[in-house]
Amino acid sequence: MQTIGMFEAKTHLPEVMRNVQKGQKYIVTNRHQEVAVIMSIEDYNRGFQSFAYEKLKTLFKTNPFGSVEDIIRMRDEGRF
Repeated sequence: MQTIGMFEAKTHLPEVMRNVQKGQKYIVTNRHQEVAVIMSIEDYNRGFQSFAYEKLKTLFKTNPFGSVEDIIRMRDEGRF
């Protein structure tokens, strides 16, 4: 990932966006502090899906409810 200052990003936004379309990612800084990331929507979605998948895997490993049938039974009993 390339670091770019906020002023430079604003000044060269069309070029930055063309590079993003080609797969480049940028960390945007303001006074040397990281404030944002610019990346393609495809990269964002791919990262979000990976994050969600890992969260679901962890949830299923630690799921105190048991099976799907157990969850449905608890729902029907008004416990869930």
